[in-house]
Amino acid sequence: MLKQVINQKWEFSPDYFTRSSKILDTALTQVAVYRSWKTLDPGPVYPVDIRFAALPALTKKDIRENFPQGLIPVERDINQGIVSGEIQLVYSTGTADDKVTNI
Repeated sequence: MLKQVINQKWEFSPDYFTRSSKILDTALTQVAVYRSWKTLDPGPVYPVDIRFAALPALTKKDIRENFPQGLIPVERDINQGIVSGEIQLVYSTGTADDKVTNI
């Protein structure tokens, strides 16, 4: 069993952890770039911090290979999200690797 180790520097409401778990579940089931990570997720019986810690880091290569639609839930439209202001594009500086656009 995984042991939970959390630095209690900040306190979050129980709602924060519930929402975080829901967002993680959405990402693992509805966002192409994260679907393969589902097998690495210990599951909802574990605290969300443990679940996130079990997953790999998203890389610039992942972003490039899945940009743009593979970085948002399947039912969302990238263009509509940009027009509504719900989605914004950000750009990396390229200091550690080639520049990349992220959502």
